[in-house]
Amino acid sequence: MPAHPATLRDRGPGPATLGRRLPALIHSAAERAARTSRPVLVSLSVPLSPIEPMEIFERAAGDRRAYWRRQDPPLEMAAVGASAEFRSDGVAPLPEPGSMAAAWRALAADACVEPAGSEPGLDPLCLSGSAFDPARPPDATWSGWPRGWLVVPTLLALRRGDACSLQVQVQVVPDGPLQDPGPLLCRVDELLSGSPPRAVGGDSARSDVAQPQVRALDDPPPDAWRRAVTDIVAAISRGEIEKLVLARRSTLEADRPFDCGAVLRRLRDRYGAGTVFALADGDRCFLGATPELLVSLRGRDVRAVALAGSAPRGRGAVEDGDRAQALLADPKERREHAMVVRALEDALAPVCIELDVAPQPALLRLPDVQHLQTDLRGTLARSSTALDLVDRLHPTPAVGGVPRERALPLLRDYEPFDRGWFAGPLGWMDARGNGDFVVAIRSALIEGGRASLYAGCGIVAGSDAESEYEESRLKMRSMRWALGAP
Repeated sequence: MPAHPATLRDRGPGPATLGRRLPALIHSAAERAARTSRPVLVSLSVPLSPIEPMEIFERAAGDRRAYWRRQDPPLEMAAVGASAEFRSDGVAPLPEPGSMAAAWRALAADACVEPAGSEPGLDPLCLSGSAFDPARPPDATWSGWPRGWLVVPTLLALRRGDACSLQVQVQVVPDGPLQDPGPLLCRVDELLSGSPPRAVGGDSARSDVAQPQVRALDDPPPDAWRRAVTDIVAAISRGEIEKLVLARRSTLEADRPFDCGAVLRRLRDRYGAGTVFALADGDRCFLGATPELLVSLRGRDVRAVALAGSAPRGRGAVEDGDRAQALLADPKERREHAMVVRALEDALAPVCIELDVAPQPALLRLPDVQHLQTDLRGTLARSSTALDLVDRLHPTPAVGGVPRERALPLLRDYEPFDRGWFAGPLGWMDARGNGDFVVAIRSALIEGGRASLYAGCGIVAGSDAESEYEESRLKMRSMRWALGAP
């Protein structure tokens, strides 16, 4: 029986190389694992003719799969399977993100990589994410979903600009049976050539398909959420807290399963200026389109973004410009934004030899809402990993509060639900520690015909309960629209 499907040879030199080289690399890794008594990771990258990672994600329905698309720097990927993973479940305190980084470094350090000495971006790669508050017990919505998760995908379809590649990652364990690459190569062939499955009800991204019938359940009810805002403002006036980001949840129940691929396509087409992401395991999928970058690391060059302060977009150019200028001049919004900038600066300055902070916030304009945004760029004093920096930065005052140590206990009192991965860090990292992590806002957890949406609003002195509630509705609009809800 051939070691790889004959059809792989028909897909150009890249897939053909995969079929020839993967068995030899697995054999070499098995010898290294036997010598070191440690697992060894195989990573083989080959060029591909133009591909659509979104289609790979859809074809992988039923597998563990992920999707990522970011424009700056340009990277789109679909990940399938898990050759290795590190996770934390239940209510026990999550190991520090740095310990996950250490586990990844140990696995990636002695990897069998081809092409050897590959350029950044073709190194072994992992995906990682965690709950906003890992120490909080999960509720029914998030039961069984890891509090922290680092996954080494088996297959990665990547596109950077016009360059496309396929990356295969296989973990070889000491004293284990030599893995037969045949089934994996057959799966590669299926993913490169198959047709994407469609959920019941078809592609909801098409205008000619009837939208699902959806009803919404708010948790807490709107009046209770407004009362909580008023109580927090009173606590601020008493000096108990300076800022607290209060979230609410809306659960959509549809008359048919949501089509996660269609939802992602809608988010990509309308909200692709940020980061569009998805992580699916079994019949659950956490996805969204977030405008908020937490941290980006390339070598020792680090970037973080403060995003806080919001206003709706206007109906026309004049109204839109007026609202933008009002946002820039609003003392309350500027004060809230400054808290986030200060926190990011305080976290990064001790590990940087230089750190540049934009002197004034700029405007980030999205289809429904506009935000104040300030970039921070620096040079690390010594090499680090993106996950190490996540540990320093999360949770920022944009999603938690000020001071941080007081905010989290208060949120457990004021929010009657577990946020799960909403507002948690989510991203990717390579073997060198480079990576991008975002704050997973504008997101939803989908399970069949049920979707749990979240939105948070920063409560500071002067906050008005009704205005904050309207802002929360505005922030949910992108996900409601993508899900086909009215």
